[in-house]
Parts: sequence; C-alpha cells; structure tokens
Amino acid sequence: MSSDLLFTTISLGVSVATSHRIGVLLGANRGHHARKSAMTPFMLAVILGALEFVGIMLARDVYGRIFTHDVMVVLKTAQVLPLMAGFQVLDLSNGGAGGVLRGAGKTHLSGLCNFLGYYGVGLPSAWFLCFRKGHGVHGLWAGIIIGSGALLVFQSCCILSIRWNRLASHVSKVHFT
Repeated sequence: MSSDLLFTTISLGVSVATSHRIGVLLGANRGHHARKSAMTPFMLAVILGALEFVGIMLARDVYGRIFTHDVMVVLKTAQVLPLMAGFQVLDLSNGGAGGVLRGAGKTHLSGLCNFLGYYGVGLPSAWFLCFRKGHGVHGLWAGIIIGSGALLVFQSCCILSIRWNRLASHVSKVHFT
C-alpha cells in the first residue's frame, strides 16, 4: 500500500492541473472549452494508467525482493500487485474527475462522492470480501477497487450534470474587490 502512494503523486498532479485549467476556462467565460477540457484527464488516465499497469506487472515477481528474501512474502506480493495495478487506472481517473469538480467549484460534490464511494461502498465491500468471504488481503484490495469504481461513477455523474456555459457565465460575472 505504501508503494501505491508513490503513484498517487501522478494522480495528484493530474488533479491539480485539471482543476487549474477548468477554473481558468470558466473564469474566462469559456464553458464550451471547459467541458471539452473536462475529458482530458480521463484520456490521460487511460494512457498513464496503462503505463503504470504495465510497469507494475513487469516488476511484480521481483518487487517483493526489494524488501525481503522471505519467499512467501515475495509470492504474496506478486499476487497482490496486479490488483494494485488495476487500482491505479481508477485512481488516476478519480484524480482527474476530482480536479474537474474542484475547478468547477463543486468541492462539496467531490467530498460527498469520496465519502459515499469509499465509506459507503468500498469499506463495506472490503470487510465483506476479506472477513465474510475469507479472501484476506485480496478481499481488502478488491474492496478498495470496488470503492474506487463507485467513486468514479459518482464523480462522472456529477461532471455530466454540470451545465458548463451557465456555470461559466456565472463565474465570469463574479468580481472580487
């Protein structure tokens, strides 16, 4: 899981860049361009996610050896890394989607989506798969992936409901003195 945090920096960068770009376009009353720009982080997530996925999959059999020589730990690491690799694609997409919502001034929706996705869907799924179904660490990762997938659906629905030209018009009329 700590290794996953290294990849989170990429997701964070995509998120911040997206947030800035959307905010600038809305402030310039360019709602149509903001709507088009909202699709960019999703395309970027597929490309970067695929690269991360391939990199993790190529390193999965040797990655555990960086930390230990215990054969069982190395084998378990190799089994879990494909799940982490799949999570990366969702995490990148969620970072971009969160950036779109923040740039559009919808931080409350992003927060609500995160709460519902991870605490409402992911955590119960992880608990059920790990403890009730006995899948152990694979169940925990599956729950995180399910929660991340739910988050992506929730955030995407919020993004699709934005009326970009109306929002741009409203934002561009706000003056700070």
